[in-house]
Amino acid sequence: MSGIDLAYEAIHFERHILGEAVGCQDQTFAAVGGFNLIEFRREDDISVHPLPGLGAPHARTRIVSDDVYTGINAPRRRCRQRSSSPKPPPTQIAICECVSKSTAPMNILIGNGSLAPFGELLDQAWQEKRALHSVISNEQIETW
Repeated sequence: MSGIDLAYEAIHFERHILGEAVGCQDQTFAAVGGFNLIEFRREDDISVHPLPGLGAPHARTRIVSDDVYTGINAPRRRCRQRSSSPKPPPTQIAICECVSKSTAPMNILIGNGSLAPFGELLDQAWQEKRALHSVISNEQIETW
């Protein structure tokens, strides 16, 4: 089974078998691995574009891919992010705009220049995400 097929299976299982209101990002990142630009169109239409020259030993990959484990149960938090409205709220639209802006700074990731503009987009997306609901963050996360 390919990585993307495994991601589709995991998404289907969590959403339709377990009934969890989760996104598709975690399953896709875990299943396909690597450093990629991933387009999420629908839960059954995800496109993975590997970034050239950013394999595992690349120093820039290590800088931007370090994760912080918070121990916070993310799926429960994500459930509260969803809106019953068929139209996404302005905050979610703003988050998507941050992501669409990041296709130009992808050149930053594969280049040798400063990573600051990419970090600024990540911060902007985080600020928008925090505005979705009060449970998205907490005092400890804000301190980090």
